[in-house]
Amino acid sequence: MDQLKNTIRQMIGISEPELNDFLHLCYPKNYSKKTSLSKPGSIPNEIFFIGKGLVRVLITDKNGLEHTIHFAMENQFIADYANFIQKQPSAYTIQAIESTELIVMPRRGKIKNMAKVMGGITAHQRS
Repeated sequence: MDQLKNTIRQMIGISEPELNDFLHLCYPKNYSKKTSLSKPGSIPNEIFFIGKGLVRVLITDKNGLEHTIHFAMENQFIADYANFIQKQPSAYTIQAIESTELIVMPRRGKIKNMAKVMGGITAHQRS
């Protein structure tokens, strides 16, 4: 969690108690190669922080061909940010390219710092 803490501190101003309240909701999860973190048609409810590994975002066309549109590496966040914010179904697949260790930041709880951190992450990633 230290990698995530340091990255969040670089992105937004946040007190230690606020950050700890937020991190209390986060949890580690491992994905094996070619495993999907999220799929089209589902509403994204997580933002992922990559501790180790490599992830891609892809779309599949009507002929079944996959088109990679983005890669994310260690110490980066990955999500379908627009649909996470809008709570709309995703058009993308997010997939581990290799064995990947993530920290999952779920959209849940009524902790006031959730909006501050998630808003800071999504704003930073879209800029």
